[in-house]
Amino acid sequence: MDVFPPHDPRNNPKALWVPDTLELDTATDKKTSDALARYWWAWYVAREAKCLFVNDFGCGTGYGSRILAELPGREVRGYDINALALEVAKQEYPHEKINWHRMNFDEDWQGLVEPADLHLVFDVVEELRHRDLFLMSLADLIAAHRGETWVLFSLQCDYDQQRTIRGPRPPLAVGYSLTDFTRLLRRFFSVVIAYDSKLNHLDPGLPGVAFLNKLNVSGLQFGRNYVACRESIKF
Repeated sequence: MDVFPPHDPRNNPKALWVPDTLELDTATDKKTSDALARYWWAWYVAREAKCLFVNDFGCGTGYGSRILAELPGREVRGYDINALALEVAKQEYPHEKINWHRMNFDEDWQGLVEPADLHLVFDVVEELRHRDLFLMSLADLIAAHRGETWVLFSLQCDYDQQRTIRGPRPPLAVGYSLTDFTRLLRRFFSVVIAYDSKLNHLDPGLPGVAFLNKLNVSGLQFGRNYVACRESIKF
């Protein structure tokens, strides 16, 4: 596993974020609303599509994995490179249906991840050096799974075009526009369906649409776009 650079904030346990609540209705700030809303969307998709096994890539401190584990009969696997974050996850959100695994997504991880009905990839692709390798490995994993599989992404909607992000995020982190991001995903998935929160535009067939409609009328502040993919392209 790669070691984070000396000044990377992920080396500091105090910089690891844990929300005050897991309930979206009681979130009191935009950061918490944004973080929770994507996982509650995934919760609706898992229930709607009857997904039994969930892989949460970039699970961080585990709050999202804990939300998904609330669905009866589901098994959740949380993957993250940050050992400190995984220790926090084990302490804050212990659950018999969640297993935590440390993994570097910039390396070849084929064979190390079990197939699932639902894959969550929130704030992961943007921070990888080898984005194509990760998405190709994910597409191969899905192709090997016989049942229907959804992959869910969320991304900040602050960017009108692709750009390198400066500041506290990892080196070479990229901010994608929704157009650029869906164009990237179409190289690996036959079906790419998006929700543009700025324009309030839903592509037909987006899973979990009942939740997104509920979110629109809730008055909660959030600033993320949502993308769902299935039917991976074989390489």
